[in-house]
Amino acid sequence: MEKKTTALRKVKKMMDVALREKRVAEHSEMPEGVVFVNEDCRAFMRRCVDEGKKFHCCVTDPPWGVDLGDLRFQEANTEWDEQQHALELMEEAFGLLDQVLVEDAHVYVFFAMRNYDRVHRMLAKRWDVDWLPLIWNKRVGSSTMVVDQRYVSAYETIFFCRKGTGRKLAQRTSNVFTYDRVSKPIHPTQKPVQLLMQFIENSTVRGESVFDPFAGSGSTLRAARKLDRVAVGCESDEVMYAKALEIVEGGE
Repeated sequence: MEKKTTALRKVKKMMDVALREKRVAEHSEMPEGVVFVNEDCRAFMRRCVDEGKKFHCCVTDPPWGVDLGDLRFQEANTEWDEQQHALELMEEAFGLLDQVLVEDAHVYVFFAMRNYDRVHRMLAKRWDVDWLPLIWNKRVGSSTMVVDQRYVSAYETIFFCRKGTGRKLAQRTSNVFTYDRVSKPIHPTQKPVQLLMQFIENSTVRGESVFDPFAGSGSTLRAARKLDRVAVGCESDEVMYAKALEIVEGGE
């Protein structure tokens, strides 16, 4: 009986996916491929609101508000990561994001543990947010702190949010995801494409749209494109945008 129930669940899930893909093909107003703009995400989202554009999923790594400093990226402008500025930016951006998401969208937000309460409250005002975050296990730690006085962090945290309850995860999985750090990053907080692909594949079907308002290195866009999703992203820093665009357009 248990095997029959499991088989029926799988068939139902396959039918749901097929139906969603059919709806996307029939009703999508998004262009195919990648839309990557050098623009403040708030201005971009306001335009999307005016034009009635909606996204099926958001995977993003906004400024953490931890006064980032990384010796590998001395040329990078990190003023955006000052705490108060970052939190105010997130508050405004998430308010706009809610307006450009479909009613059953999933949202993944990387965040700093020191800002757990503030970011959780910010997200919970708009969506259903698990109190227990997802964990990216990087295997090897990194730290700018004195390593013989503190334990070295080897993980990052991600809030998983749901707008409505209509969309189910494609696969049941643990909340710990183990992937190596990017070996040659172009951005101080760059994420591995394979990690982002797992989030996207679990929350969307082919042809649906994935939005990253803080696209940085473009990893979310690359992950979405590899999975035949429409990839849409913003990056306000001109230097970072140019570097990321070269990689995104190169199809790596």
